[in-house]
Amino acid sequence: MIVVDELARFMNVAWPGGDWYLAEHAEFLWEQTFTDGGPGEIYRPLHPGTPINLDDFDGRVCWQGAGRDPTRGAGHRLSELFWRWRQQLDSVAVVAFVPCEQLETVRAQLEAAGCLVTTAGEPILPSR
Repeated sequence: MIVVDELARFMNVAWPGGDWYLAEHAEFLWEQTFTDGGPGEIYRPLHPGTPINLDDFDGRVCWQGAGRDPTRGAGHRLSELFWRWRQQLDSVAVVAFVPCEQLETVRAQLEAAGCLVTTAGEPILPSR
């Protein structure tokens, strides 16, 4: 399991480039999970902080550029590229459920520590 924000970040900052495309993936799942971001942000999670199974989003990253395919037609698994990228990071994603009355305090503390806080979130009400 990973946080959806991690996959969006990978797609936005670590995609191998315009000469590559994603094939053999569940396109409907991507459409239900991400929206178009702004400049420099192709993917934005519809529900930030949501845990997802990377295998559900996996696909084959294939060459479409000019010249010879550097993978000789084999391509890459998206999940393999993601895990390789993630191992090189100097930060990790953390999901925390915070009492509503502590949200602003916790958010301010995380931001003061240099953390990127992606959600303030709507309160999650207990099921009755």
